[in-house]
Amino acid sequence: MLGTIQYPDFKKIGLEDKELFSTHLARFETYSDFNLLSLLSWNSGGYNSYTLLNDNLVLKMKDYLTDGFIYSIIGDSHVDESVTRLIKDVGQLSMVPEIVVNEIENKSPLNITEDRDSFDYILSTTDISKLEGSQFKPLRKNIHGFLDKYPDYEVRNLDLSQKIVRDSILKLTEDWCSSKNFDDKKCAEEVEIINNFINYSENFNCILMGLYVNNKFVAFTFNEVVTPEVAMGHFGLADNSYSHSSYFIEYETSKYLYSKGITTLNHEQDTGLQGLRTTKMTYSPIKFLKKYSIS
Repeated sequence: MLGTIQYPDFKKIGLEDKELFSTHLARFETYSDFNLLSLLSWNSGGYNSYTLLNDNLVLKMKDYLTDGFIYSIIGDSHVDESVTRLIKDVGQLSMVPEIVVNEIENKSPLNITEDRDSFDYILSTTDISKLEGSQFKPLRKNIHGFLDKYPDYEVRNLDLSQKIVRDSILKLTEDWCSSKNFDDKKCAEEVEIINNFINYSENFNCILMGLYVNNKFVAFTFNEVVTPEVAMGHFGLADNSYSHSSYFIEYETSKYLYSKGITTLNHEQDTGLQGLRTTKMTYSPIKFLKKYSIS
């Protein structure tokens, strides 16, 4: 057995669960929803929990779009029995990885729906670094647009032990929230999520990049190395008054990852936001990690 917590009991997720998550997820592709650092960061109120059901990992997560809760599962042990029991108890499973759906032998009693809004975008840092081919024409245009307008720039690795760096990140996050016209509650939640990442990141293998224009901090990316060749792109945020800066920091981050032998970047999902989907498609994903809703 993978651990002592067994369904229907749930345990709130903590750093002490790092080995369990690592052990259970090692044989699966890097689905963003099951990433421990992500679960610790996107955990306003501390509600995110997990349990084990037939040696499958089951998550109970806060839904940031509805303020309710969503349940998901990953694993390949007694999947039919596990999914059926969960559906009976909670009604619906969300963001279920394709590997789980493929393991279900009797699909006929279930309503299984592809959830495009939750697909993880898998990018090639090799391809982005080279920017070759017509598929990268929009990205090349954004890169050149940034360079033409802001020749005095610098990309730095961010050291979160420095207070000035942490303060700059939080200030940029607050300004970004204001530019999106978020209310006070939503803005506080966004800042809390970034702060959570800052506080937990030292326990993980993270690569943090910052973009400066005329020595002003204008964009950042937070990435985690999850395998020697794969990174998880947790956060990317930019001051949109600096044209093309979000594209440029992602491009520079991809080049840096590639230089470290990290050839694949999970750029996570677009949650159905059309603008975010258009942006993510600019990086010409090599594939998607598909997810499904089951009821």
